[in-house]
Amino acid sequence: MHQGRYGRYEPGLDVGDVLTYARQSSGGGAAPGTPPYNPPWYALTDIYWDPAGTQGGSDKNTGATIGSPLLTWAEIVRRYGSTRPEMNPGQSVTIHLLTSQPAGQDPAFLKMLMSQGQALAIVGTLTASGAAFTGTVVAKNRATGQRLTLSGSASLVAGAYVFNSTRGSYAFVTSVAGGVATMTQPLPSSLVTTIHNPTASLAIDDTWTTGDTYQVFTLPTVNLKQFEVEGWDVTNGGGNLPNLAWMQWLNIVDFSGSGRSTFPMHNMAFASGCTFGARVGMVQDFSTSGASAPMLLGCNVGGIVESYGGDVPYLFGGVLRNNLAIVGGGCALDGDVQTLAAVNATSGCIFMGAAYFAGALTADFAGIEVLKLTASIGAFLWGPGSVQMNNGANMLNASATLYAAFMLLTGGMKLGTSTVGMTILGGTITAGTLITPANIDANGGMFLLPNNCSYS
Repeated sequence: MHQGRYGRYEPGLDVGDVLTYARQSSGGGAAPGTPPYNPPWYALTDIYWDPAGTQGGSDKNTGATIGSPLLTWAEIVRRYGSTRPEMNPGQSVTIHLLTSQPAGQDPAFLKMLMSQGQALAIVGTLTASGAAFTGTVVAKNRATGQRLTLSGSASLVAGAYVFNSTRGSYAFVTSVAGGVATMTQPLPSSLVTTIHNPTASLAIDDTWTTGDTYQVFTLPTVNLKQFEVEGWDVTNGGGNLPNLAWMQWLNIVDFSGSGRSTFPMHNMAFASGCTFGARVGMVQDFSTSGASAPMLLGCNVGGIVESYGGDVPYLFGGVLRNNLAIVGGGCALDGDVQTLAAVNATSGCIFMGAAYFAGALTADFAGIEVLKLTASIGAFLWGPGSVQMNNGANMLNASATLYAAFMLLTGGMKLGTSTVGMTILGGTITAGTLITPANIDANGGMFLLPNNCSYS
């Protein structure tokens, strides 16, 4: 019988077990939140968590194997001695979420101090919904505004997560009508499941076809409130391996139930294949050699996304069901991310690769630069949405193609509230020209005075 740190008795534990804590006394001792406080626990590179208790989860378990998972997040924190522990130099750790967490219980906070280019990760376990099936597909066509669709299973519901085992890629169900599911852009498994900074390896999969084998999954829910790393060591002389926080296959719930809570994402935070009920606040606090702004990688986001800060939070693939607000710094959209509501930049710059717009894209005192963020994808603004430059805003074509090639939005183009603009040739300004991609190309750009907004 061993008496734990909080006075409770835990049968079968001894000083060599990972539950052992260095005891503090008036004479000193190891500080909570540091490796000497609980060396066996800090040495773990994998931790297993079963909050539903259906996989044998118990806070008396080691937590070190899938067969001996912990029950509560509080116990994970207790063994570290802090919600802000300092990891051993050069060591990564992955927390494996085996089951869904009961709603509103045991809130999960963790901000780990890391060094030497390592990763803090939490990875959910997918649960199959229905049997695998052979699907019927209509391919994506940017020119006509056709998004990828899939049918063939009653398990295809909005928000479901689908794996194409023939092609090895994942996508969310955006919506369902008449048994036909509109899908997000599929992303390769190697991109979605590898714990890394994906900035240099971004790719999409456009090969889904009728006859492939598909499996629908659900994500485990988790009451995650904070998941970050601190410390900006970079390996290989400033390459692609800084410390990072990786979140994969999680349904991060909104406690308010109305999308009013905010989940924060800071430097080097990556969410891959996650669902967010809450708002997502994306902030890069500062730029560092080898570091990166936060990224939503193929995520299903129900709340408003707000981008702040000094650099460029990245949205690649997935779907934004609510507004996107760029309030400073910048933001990058690529991978045929689907925006279903308004997108507005009030300062800074939006970098556009390939993105689908169902609503209005507007800029006020901001810039939109269209370029091939991912060379293998190209630059395309497509869908039924519209675009409007207001109050000193400018859209710059840096795509090495014409406006007519990338501007595929069918909802129209405006400068201010006007559908006509000004052109200049040989020093002569001509007003009243209809704003279309072809006219922008033919005149080398269009602008509007006195608003000082333009397409160039």
